[in-house]
Amino acid sequence: MIGKFKKSLRLKWLVFSVLLATIPLIIAGISIVQIYQKDLKKSVIEMEEAKANLVVEATQAFLEKVISNLLFLTKAENFGKNGFSHLRNHLENLLYQNDYFVELTLLDEKGREVVKVSKYKTVFPSHLKDLSKTEMFQVTSKGQIYYGGVLASAEEIPSMIIAIPIEAYKGKAIGVLAGQIHLQCLWDVVSKTKIGEKGIAYVVDWEGNLIAHPDARRVWMRENVSYLCGTRCHIQKESVFEWGWPSGERFLNIYKRIQNLGWGVFVEVPVEEAYQPVRKIAGTAIGWILIALSIAVLFTFFLTRKLTLPIKRLSEKMAEVARGNFETDIQVTTQDEIGLLANCFNRMVQGLRQSREALIEAETKYRRIFENSKDMIYITSVDGKFLEVNQAGVEMLGYATKKDLMNVHIKDIYLYPEDRKKFQNEVTQKGFVKDFEAKLKRKDGSPIDCLITASIRREEEGIITGYEGIIKDISFRKSAEKELLQKTEQLQTLYDLSILINQSLDLEKILPLALDKALKVTGFEMGTIHLLNDDGKSLDLKSYSGFSPVFIEHVKVLRWGEGVAGKAVDLRQRVSASIASNPSSRILPFLKEEGVRLTVGVPLVSKRKAIGAITLSSRSSRTLNPKEINLLESLGGQTGLALENARLFSHVAKAKSEWEATFDAVTDL
Repeated sequence: MIGKFKKSLRLKWLVFSVLLATIPLIIAGISIVQIYQKDLKKSVIEMEEAKANLVVEATQAFLEKVISNLLFLTKAENFGKNGFSHLRNHLENLLYQNDYFVELTLLDEKGREVVKVSKYKTVFPSHLKDLSKTEMFQVTSKGQIYYGGVLASAEEIPSMIIAIPIEAYKGKAIGVLAGQIHLQCLWDVVSKTKIGEKGIAYVVDWEGNLIAHPDARRVWMRENVSYLCGTRCHIQKESVFEWGWPSGERFLNIYKRIQNLGWGVFVEVPVEEAYQPVRKIAGTAIGWILIALSIAVLFTFFLTRKLTLPIKRLSEKMAEVARGNFETDIQVTTQDEIGLLANCFNRMVQGLRQSREALIEAETKYRRIFENSKDMIYITSVDGKFLEVNQAGVEMLGYATKKDLMNVHIKDIYLYPEDRKKFQNEVTQKGFVKDFEAKLKRKDGSPIDCLITASIRREEEGIITGYEGIIKDISFRKSAEKELLQKTEQLQTLYDLSILINQSLDLEKILPLALDKALKVTGFEMGTIHLLNDDGKSLDLKSYSGFSPVFIEHVKVLRWGEGVAGKAVDLRQRVSASIASNPSSRILPFLKEEGVRLTVGVPLVSKRKAIGAITLSSRSSRTLNPKEINLLESLGGQTGLALENARLFSHVAKAKSEWEATFDAVTDL
């Protein structure tokens, strides 16, 4: 690097010019900014502290004036010597001579109210109270001045009570004079105090409740601002702090305490406004640094312009190569670094030309195979992004364009996420997978049965970069296999049923067996079998499964055409009814109690005559496909035939028994 720096004149001038212009200014600018920032920040804080002190002094002066007026009244020579009426006159004179007094009260040495006058209400003798237990009397009886808490209500100026002891000989308290004053004066001071453009001053009590604020509504709402510093403001040494809202706006706060009251004065200024002069100094310094840098860059540009022209020509030629023009070259005119670079460029272009020809030939072959394949060919990254996919894959997964599929993550085309994990584990262990069976899903969510043959793509260092492979859609084969298996199971069921039925002519065995097979094949949870009574007007329950005993009691006998079973016998065809469309109002409440959502009735037919019905019920809403319907009808027909055979056998057995009885009777004669 040092050798290149020594041989490159352009690099030397560039570095030298920039450093010469910027380093001194940066050092000087940082130093000046630091000094001015510190001084200006201190000046800003001192100025805001002075404003806070003005509010404190104005508040204290106001309170001292109130106390002076009360003391002056109690020190008057004729105060308390001419009876209560004379005292009332004194108090009323003081009350109406000063706007800030709201109410004045005189207490005797036992804490009882003796005289009380008010500007806004009439005080009757019955209104006078005993205040001997109050904090006010306890404090003033000890010869101390009492400062009460702030009294505030909606849309009224807050007020407070100040009480002084009335002293006689040797300072002994012989009574208390209390005055309730409103704090309009304090509001005026806060409103008139100018704190910049957006700053404000306000006063809070010990608990952080607003007493005076430029926005009177916040005072009337008794807003508490203890979130600024809580009670720490009264005890901490630092009276200057910053705080901010979650929205990002920050404020500089100056806190001053009002002695004797425990109140506090806050001066609040947005940090952006308070420190604006500091930012101006920093902005000026940065501006000069940028100007110096611009001058250095311009100086270097004009000085090195001749050196950059050959490089510009080389750049133009490289741009042509980037656009695909590999027939260009550069004429070498010098033997310096630029000439060496031109020779290297010419050799590079010649190598790229040869590589492109070989690449075009290989890509043509690959693209033909890739696009003409009827199976999905794909390349993905390790994190599951499609890097390439052919049109067969786009069509197989149900996407409109290749771009739509490329924006889908590979894990989103798997119907079951565990198949993706299993595939990754197997291909990572072996380096490849062959005929890995998985269920994928199309864009509309429909499943596809597939076989995946894939291998790992690696870098030269052996790092896995992705997967490439072929996906074959075997949904048709799977569907055919499944259909064949279902058909085989159904035929086997019918065959087993026919064998078992033919082995027995006992209805007690045939009917439960037929019902069990029907439930097992269709997946219904509950079912019944009713047979037509001898009178031909009702159906008797002969077998059931899955229903509660309570329900069975109500369906032991059905009238002709009643319910799904009766309707199936009446119509001699299959009847399906949801719980909302069940034809029997008598049975419907009991079906709801069982949680039935769907009921299907299949007639048991023998010799074109319905002799009963199989009724299947499910607690889920579903539909029967044509294969299930045909199977049920076959079960119904086969069961009806078995029932007819069983009845014939029963009739034959009965006739044989009667014949034998007759023969025995004749023989006995």
